[in-house]
This record gives sequence, structure tokens and C-alpha cells, in this order.
Amino acid sequence: MASKRTLSTFEKSYSKSPEGQERITQLRKQLAHFSAAAPAFIIPTDNEITFGVVSCSHLGSLYANLSGLVEFYKTAKREGAEFILHCGDVCDGAKMYKGQEYEQSAIGWEAQAKCFEDNAPGDLPTHFITGNHDESLKKLAGMDPGSDLARRRPDWKLIGSCTGRVVLDAGNGKSCIVDLMHPGGGSSYAVSYRPQKIVEQLEGGTKPNMLFIGHFHKAEWMPAYRNVCVAQSGCLQWQTPYMRDKGLAAHVGGWIVKVRMGDNCNMFAGSFVAFYR
Repeated sequence: MASKRTLSTFEKSYSKSPEGQERITQLRKQLAHFSAAAPAFIIPTDNEITFGVVSCSHLGSLYANLSGLVEFYKTAKREGAEFILHCGDVCDGAKMYKGQEYEQSAIGWEAQAKCFEDNAPGDLPTHFITGNHDESLKKLAGMDPGSDLARRRPDWKLIGSCTGRVVLDAGNGKSCIVDLMHPGGGSSYAVSYRPQKIVEQLEGGTKPNMLFIGHFHKAEWMPAYRNVCVAQSGCLQWQTPYMRDKGLAAHVGGWIVKVRMGDNCNMFAGSFVAFYR
């Protein structure tokens, strides 16, 4: 567990404004998910497995890199991936910021969900969580966007709202716990800062073996921070005018991950598939 000093330092850095206090509240709620014995999605597997990880496809946005998303699935399948994990913001949502509708090709949930239904890749099964853009419809209209997406595409399995857990079970006591997270708030000047603070606040008995973080549109791989292999998942959306105005870069692409489970150790390897224009 993170020390009181670490928590205090983190909270002081964010608690000087109402927005900062909201970030702390959101983060604590999301971290509580991992402590709360939430049901995990079990995937039987061999000792070695390959899978893909993506995030923030923002379908319905004028800046969604749909061709990149399709190509990523094809690349992952060629590399031997058995499934894809998606870390949220499948669709672009609504009223996330002033003028968002002028950056969208599909306005309103029905149009965005239809875009997903018609265009989301089906080369490999996908296990996904929702992100804050997806969840905007829950706040605006009280609907369950994740369940609606899963209903439209049975090959996409919903495993949680902003957080989810997958257990890769090889049998014989060998397994790998993989958590997906779509936190709130913005990224920091140092790319690794927010992931480090997230991992520092995970309690020792609840930590996963791997943690994939969406939302920030950044790509990063830290193989053993507090004994967690933590990665930022990148994005499949080009930099929008909103992001450019805020000085936020987009690391466009996704990860192909190989895991080998042993008796006393796990081996992790990640290759980032990057897209440019």
C-alpha cells in the first residue's frame, strides 16, 4: 500500500482546486474497484499467450483513426494474438467539452453506436471497458452505453465500467491477472507521473500482474513498477483541435503483448504498433 506520505503528497498536488478534488475522488472510486472483489473475466489459456491492447478509438469523431484500428486488428491476428483488450472510449460520446459536436462525424448516441456496429473490427474477439466519453450518455440520459454496444456486437464482451479485470488462467496454479483502467482527469507534464501514482495507491493484496491504462492517449511501458507491469495503451484517434489547443499529444497505436507464465515468475513483452499520417 502507498504510504501516508505518498498519498498526502499526491493529494496536496491536486487538491488546490475543485477540479483537482474531483480528480482525487474519481481516482479513489476507480481504485476501490480493484479492492472490492469484483467478478473477473476468466480466459482459459496455455502458459504462453499473445493478445492486443488498444484504447480510445472514439468512433464517431472526425479524428477517429478507423483505418488504423482495422489494421491493428489484422496485425495482431498475424502476430498470433488470440483476443483484444480495449481500455475504453470506444465511442466519442456527447457534450464532453464545448463545441465537441463540431469535431464529430456521428452526432448522438444512436449514430455513434451504429458507426461502432458497422465498423468495429471483428477479426478477433474483444473484451472492453467503457471510458468517460462512453459514460457521458449515462450521465446525460441514464442509459447503459456499454451494454448497448455489447448487445449490438456479441463479439465484443463488456467486462466493466471504466475498470475491469481479466484473469489469464493456464491451470496448474499458473495465472496472470490483467486489469484495465480508464481513469479521470488529465495527463501530466511527465508521461509516467499519473500511472505511477495510480499504481502507488493500489493495495498490496489487490495488485494485478499487469495494468493497462487508457484515457490519456499516451503510450508507455513500465515492466515492473511496484511489481506491476503497467502500460499506457495509446489511442486510435488523431490529435483533435481540442487536444491541440490544450497542448496534448496523441500517441496513436496499440500494443501487441506476449505473456509467458512460469512457476515463480511471469515474462512480459510488449510491441507498440504505431500509426502516422
